Amino acid sequence: MILIYSHDIEFATTKVLEWIHYYGGQFARINNGSFNEGNLFSFTIGNDENRLRVDEQEVTSYWYRRSKIPGTSIENKNWSLSLKLSINNHLKSELIALNNGIATCSKRINSLSHPATSKSEKINDLIEASNVGLTIPPSIVTNKKSELLKFINNHGDVIVKNIGNAIPHYINNRIYSTYTSSINEKDIINYPDKIFPAMFQKKIKKKLEIRSFIVKNDIYSAALFSQQHKKTSTDYRKYTSSNPIRITPYKLPHKIEQKILNLMKNLRLDTGSIDLIRSEDDFIFLEVNPVGQFGWISSPCNYHLEKKIAENILEL
Repeated sequence: MILIYSHDIEFATTKVLEWIHYYGGQFARINNGSFNEGNLFSFTIGNDENRLRVDEQEVTSYWYRRSKIPGTSIENKNWSLSLKLSINNHLKSELIALNNGIATCSKRINSLSHPATSKSEKINDLIEASNVGLTIPPSIVTNKKSELLKFINNHGDVIVKNIGNAIPHYINNRIYSTYTSSINEKDIINYPDKIFPAMFQKKIKKKLEIRSFIVKNDIYSAALFSQQHKKTSTDYRKYTSSNPIRITPYKLPHKIEQKILNLMKNLRLDTGSIDLIRSEDDFIFLEVNPVGQFGWISSPCNYHLEKKIAENILEL
């Protein structure tokens, strides 16, 4: 049986499972890392074997799509607030340890992607991309205003972005997120000498942006014409359904694809999304997301990635 590890709102996962079902594959889906809901599971730990069973069936292969540790909520009117928080924190700690154990147990199971390596680390990824010969933007991570001013003076137009993943904020039933933004000397003139650490990069003049989704040794790339709209020119994620950006299939040069595959190998990734910029004379690597979305390039480019991922899982 195939174990699928995902989110309950992950529509791309659902599309992949429809293909697995079409081909006659058996699977169980674990949503949000929540083994305490829905599925019955056990894994045995011994000198001779480590086995994982879900819903009374042995797991023979595994697709780690994405997950998050669920929050817990134990309510008891007779408990103090501090006790409720302590118990809930303890239960969440147990779920974290459980999920880490499941990840360890699944190392001996054939898998597509794995939680141990499917983490986005922008600083590490930039270094590794440079090591395989990909061009990266001049970058600095600092909390020192004077260093940032030097960087701006050296490179002119500069952008600021998250060091880690963007985390959405929920305020009054609305979702707010952080985006890559342009900054200049005027923006930081009133900053204190010591600022909160952030990543700054030279702003690259774009012809277009490229999103490449990798499944093992196959690369599926799309050109994003984000420069056609002012709102999306710095960060294409600012597009809206009423004003979408144009997306078309794109073929990267063979030498760039080979460098990308070398990067994926060094990062121990067999799936992931890579963001590139096409400048006037080069391809600039920005970042890799091991669990990046792929449905929004699959449909407009007719790549049928959901079908291809399902076939890869069934071949494990």
